[in-house]
This record gives sequence, C-alpha cells and structure tokens, in this order.
Amino acid sequence: MVPAGALATAVLPSNSFIEFRMPFGFKTVVFGCVMPVNQDNSVIRYCVMRNIMPFAWADPFFQSTVSSILQQDKD
Repeated sequence: MVPAGALATAVLPSNSFIEFRMPFGFKTVVFGCVMPVNQDNSVIRYCVMRNIMPFAWADPFFQSTVSSILQQDKD
C-alpha cells in the first residue's frame, strides 16, 4: 500500500504535476499549465483525475472545489 501524502513536480516555468495520495489506495492527480497571454495576463489550464468516488454525481463537487481554489489566486 502506498503511504498517504503528496508528491509535487514542477517543470518550470509553466507546468506542474501534483499527486495526492490518500489511505486505502485513493489518489487525486492534478496536471496544470500556466500559459502567458500577454505581459499582464495568463491562462491556467488544468486536468484533475481521481479514483475516489468515480461517479458522475460527484463530478460537480470536485469541479467546484478546484475552481474555488483557483479563484483564491484571482482575488
């Protein structure tokens, strides 16, 4: 069994990979990329994959959680 924890890898300047390991073999993986649009603005594109609660009804919960975290950086 893989111990709980987090593994983060960054490929600077714009790519990141974060793996959150939870008990019982559950994990969530986040791939992210920050792309500059101009000198003052950038766009974030991300993909979140999980093996915890792999049901369509759980998708809105995980999507809103990631969106709220990213929104904190905007404020």
